[in-house]
Amino acid sequence: MRAHGGEPVEAPDGGDGRGSEPGRFAPRRSPAPPIATSHDFDDDRRHILLTLARMLIAIETRRIATRDQRATAERNDV
Repeated sequence: MRAHGGEPVEAPDGGDGRGSEPGRFAPRRSPAPPIATSHDFDDDRRHILLTLARMLIAIETRRIATRDQRATAERNDV
């Protein structure tokens, strides 16, 4: 750390003013996360809608298969 005159000055923690321990640099701070854009929200909505559509298709497919199995069982019993 330097004073206004340019000469080195010891930091209050005994180091060079760049970290908490003498002779060590302060840890790097991670960059701020990017700000979400409307495009990101569109991607989230698309993902949610696709997931719901897949779930509905699976439910409907299972319902149709169950109906067909019951109809086949009834025909075989008669």
